[in-house]
Amino acid sequence: MVEEIPVEERDQRGEDITYVGGLGESPKRNVWPFVVLGLIPVVLAATAVALWNPIRSLGRTAGETIAPYSLTLESGGWSSDQKIATVPITLSLTVSNADQRTIDKALQLSPKSVEVWGLKIEFAIEQRGDFSEFDRAIAQFKSGAQSSPGALTAPSAADLAKENAFNLTYVQVSRLGVLMLQRKFQEAIAIAEKIDENIVAGKPELVCKKYGFVGLARRYAGDEAGARRELLKAKEVAQKILAQAPDNAGRHMQLAQIMALLGEKDEAVAEALRAQQLQPESVDAFEGPQITQQLAEVYAINGDATRAIDLLDGLFQRPSPITTHLLKLQLQWDPIRKDPRFQALIDKYGAKA
Repeated sequence: MVEEIPVEERDQRGEDITYVGGLGESPKRNVWPFVVLGLIPVVLAATAVALWNPIRSLGRTAGETIAPYSLTLESGGWSSDQKIATVPITLSLTVSNADQRTIDKALQLSPKSVEVWGLKIEFAIEQRGDFSEFDRAIAQFKSGAQSSPGALTAPSAADLAKENAFNLTYVQVSRLGVLMLQRKFQEAIAIAEKIDENIVAGKPELVCKKYGFVGLARRYAGDEAGARRELLKAKEVAQKILAQAPDNAGRHMQLAQIMALLGEKDEAVAEALRAQQLQPESVDAFEGPQITQQLAEVYAINGDATRAIDLLDGLFQRPSPITTHLLKLQLQWDPIRKDPRFQALIDKYGAKA
């Protein structure tokens, strides 16, 4: 038996050619260059997948928290289990003028895009505490019907009217969240009474948020009986939509926060921890921090300042949706707002921002 001894030579182009021992065998060229070339599209595809969520997250809309009193202006086409991941704070705090111009150009092409308006409003509120963009959006949506961009056929007048009614109702529910941030509780209650739930019946998350907003508004207005009535309605809707998707972390968190507002502290924490178990940061680095923030909100509503502040401090030290502007505005932090550690947290990270 002849021992096979690899012998390396070079062809005229200087590339290695390997001869493998054995009579009559043809020379075999090294295959590694071709392997590398073959891996390039695989690497590119993997990179695209890895970057898709952060790129896609740039299209998120205003305040995608599930809290019934948080700012919520989301896309008319996304349900809570289809939500786009939230923008990490390291991205959301560095929106350039070019980014703003891109958003403005998008609004020129589609002036009634809920998604684009949501992004513009979010940047204004989170970074500057500026609510004026929302007022502009309301005026735009009240200005008349407009078909969705990209439609293959011209919609009928009835379809246009239906679409515009849905979008306007959607924005009005979102407006409740903005009014809560502005602490205009009586105005929020007045607007809520005019919202026709039948128009958005296909989006029960919106109905749930409406009840949650109104419940909290009534509580701040001194109507505790009315607040509890609305919050119980919100809980009923939240339980129904959770039953349809029991492994949806966002729906568990929505129910958790409503339970916390109802004073069901232990049940609220259990639901919130279940949400975190379903969508931990170790598995989802984009939506995971959002769930962690909402867990902190549940602790805050319960009056557990220590756990809430510990979670917030950690979120500020890694990419997350939390900002000091939101901590100053959102009502869920009121139960712990007077805690010196909470104010110290705002001072510490507000200076960095």
